[in-house]
Amino acid sequence: MNLFLILLLLGIETLHSQGWDSRSDSCDILHIDLHLDILDFTNKTIAGQAQIRFVPKVNGLNQLRFDLRNLNASQVTLSNQPCNFWQSGELLYVDLPATVNTGDTSQLKILYQGQPITGTGDFGGFFWTSNFAFNLGISLNDIPHNYGRAWFPCFDNFIERFTMTCHIRVSSSQKAVCGGT
Repeated sequence: MNLFLILLLLGIETLHSQGWDSRSDSCDILHIDLHLDILDFTNKTIAGQAQIRFVPKVNGLNQLRFDLRNLNASQVTLSNQPCNFWQSGELLYVDLPATVNTGDTSQLKILYQGQPITGTGDFGGFFWTSNFAFNLGISLNDIPHNYGRAWFPCFDNFIERFTMTCHIRVSSSQKAVCGGT
């Protein structure tokens, strides 16, 4: 066995031992249509609805696991059918009401609310001032570094790519600004 192959295998084993995220190997998130209410500056809470369009990369997919930190899901549906779901730590587990297979494009809707978290060392996550609320998408002090999970359910890894549409509701004295291409 050559040295390159040995190093590659050791690298893969290291990724797995550190909790490497393989969800993107079984499911492809295509688009997230995010509806977010940022109205409660006193309690620093948000309420959201994420409509997640996805297609399985494997047959027989019957559960999905999303990252969602410090926010609580209240309802999950797949094509308007209720899903069983539960949260443990930073994870939201969703049991699909029926298995989906490769080629099946499906839409999951997740309603959630709560106080978004600020990252370790005050770098990353969601921040509030008296006039502004904003998300800083990474945290250099946390693993993984990305911080989408601070404000919407997602596969919070550097692997998953999807388009996103944001519908932000704020008070009449404020303005919502979203960046992107």
